[in-house]
Amino acid sequence: MIRDCENVRIDFIITKSISRFARNTTDCLELVRQLLAIGVYIYFEKENLNTGDMESEPMLSILSGFAAEESTSISQNTTWSISKRFQNGNYIIGSPPYGYANVNGELVIIPEEVEVVKRIFQSTFQVKVEVL
Repeated sequence: MIRDCENVRIDFIITKSISRFARNTTDCLELVRQLLAIGVYIYFEKENLNTGDMESEPMLSILSGFAAEESTSISQNTTWSISKRFQNGNYIIGSPPYGYANVNGELVIIPEEVEVVKRIFQSTFQVKVEVL
């Protein structure tokens, strides 16, 4: 996207929120400065902030800091929740890996996909694979 902005293919960016735009305050400010330098403005919907109308960076810095903390908190809560479900024995994989199906909370091998998985594994690790 940055390359497209530099090549004048994008002149305005609309994003859901600061937390979707950058992982932390430093990255956010650096990207905003880089884009402003080439005349590309960003509109953050959640924060109702347009970098084209900004007088200075302090508000963006504060909101970006809040967004980074919110993102960290969500990640920690998700990790805690998954850990607790594993500990309680009731974690169900929503999207099982290729070669498996989720049948009543149990991972079950899909026989039609076994050969593909074996080929991938063998070509990656150069070992012989046997399915139990």
